[in-house]
Amino acid sequence: MNKARNIKDRVFGTSNKVAIAGGSPSSRRAKLPKRPPSENSLRMLKIFTFFARFITIRLVRLLKRARSKIKRKKYRSFVIKEMVESERAYLANLSILINKTMRPLQELAKRPEECVISEAEIIAIYSNIEIIYLYNEKLLEELDKRFSAYHENQKVGDVYVKFRHFFKTYFDYLNNYENASKLLMELKKKNPKWKAWLAELEFKPQLKNMDLPSFLVMPIQRLPKYELLIRDLLKHTEASHPDFLDLNKASEKITELNVEINKKMQVFLKNLDLFKIQVRIGDQMQIVDAKREFVAEKTIKVIHAEKQETVIASFMSDLVVLTDSANRVLSHFLIDEMATVKELADTRFFSNLVSLTSK
Repeated sequence: MNKARNIKDRVFGTSNKVAIAGGSPSSRRAKLPKRPPSENSLRMLKIFTFFARFITIRLVRLLKRARSKIKRKKYRSFVIKEMVESERAYLANLSILINKTMRPLQELAKRPEECVISEAEIIAIYSNIEIIYLYNEKLLEELDKRFSAYHENQKVGDVYVKFRHFFKTYFDYLNNYENASKLLMELKKKNPKWKAWLAELEFKPQLKNMDLPSFLVMPIQRLPKYELLIRDLLKHTEASHPDFLDLNKASEKITELNVEINKKMQVFLKNLDLFKIQVRIGDQMQIVDAKREFVAEKTIKVIHAEKQETVIASFMSDLVVLTDSANRVLSHFLIDEMATVKELADTRFFSNLVSLTSK
């Protein structure tokens, strides 16, 4: 028996040691001493954390760049599609202008008894619109070819660079546009046949429920549209893309043209407002003047011939003209260094009174 106990004690230890060794795992862990991590372990943990964070940031950036690249590629196809579709819609409108208005007028001009306006007046109104149509037809053909065979490296910038000289034909149209607009107003006022002919077309399905001036202004609005589309495409084209340099060149050229167009349009709009007043009042007095600028036009109440009247007040840089509902000039005031404007006290019936005195 003693021999067996000795063997047991050698294998398992004493009864006390067995009790300790045979306890639950949690009790065994509780008895183990807590050792702090070594400096080497902390250093390795910091290095691992740094690299994990670095790799995560790099992966996120790469994913963002990849998504942005995919988005730009998709957007390029969208802009090129818009270029083609807007060009097609523009040509359709020019076709309506030419085939529904200009050519019928040309046919009527050949028959004196049915003539609405003369051939010279037709040319003055429509200018070189047919030339513009033919060039834009070629432009659409080129753009349509590129879009039909679209791939991610497809180019369209070189098409606009190729046609940049054609865009200058728009200047001929623009230079004539002011005279055309003035002629339209004169014809509407003095030519009953023209007025009746227009009434049969304007705001009807033949002209898509629009008037003639809305079609005539379309070529003026077209070059700014090209500039916006090319800029948008350039914005979503990487510098390494084969189309980038041509798009940049096309954008510069069309922007230069639009700067000139904007200058001419500002002068035209200034003169057009003066001309509208001139057409309205006729030969009663001279309104159009190279140094004169239009400011505003308001319907106001004035005391005229000792009674209150509602009149149209046309304010210009050096002139104020008052006209009645029948477009008769009631009074006019030259504004120069001798003119005076004085605020008057409110009365029982009137407020915001102003006195204007001039020679």
